[in-house]
Order: sequence, then structure tokens, then C-alpha cells
Amino acid sequence: MGNDFRVLIIEDDVRTVRFIGAKLRAAGYVVEAVGNGNEAVDRLRSTDTDLVLLDLLLPGKNGLQVLSELRSFSKVPV
Repeated sequence: MGNDFRVLIIEDDVRTVRFIGAKLRAAGYVVEAVGNGNEAVDRLRSTDTDLVLLDLLLPGKNGLQVLSELRSFSKVPV
């Protein structure tokens, strides 16, 4: 896998982010993570992302709110 494939993990549990992030990085993905729904929308608007892993229970905007807003400007797989 080329190292230009970007995955955004939207998850507020640090242990989960570390675990998933480590596995994805080992497979050659570029991984970024944010811990709340408000920051997630900002990051998605400003950064090219190839795949989103989205927790539904987030502080700020919940996962469904993030997904709804994301779909107004992007078709990135979630």
C-alpha cells in the first residue's frame, strides 16, 4: 500500500485510537485522529482523507451528526 492513503480515525477513546492506528500504520497507511465531532468536521473540511473510521458516541457533535454534515460536502467512505 502506498503511504499516501490517508485514514482519519474519529474516536474519543485513546486506547482504541492507539490500537487501530498502530495496525493501520503497520500496514502502510497514513493515520490521523481526532477525539470529538466538532474537530472531526473541521479536519474533514481542511484535509484530504481517503477513509474515515467514525465512532457514533462522540463529545460535541455525535457520529451521526458528523456523518450528515460530511455528506453535504464529501463522498469519502465511512
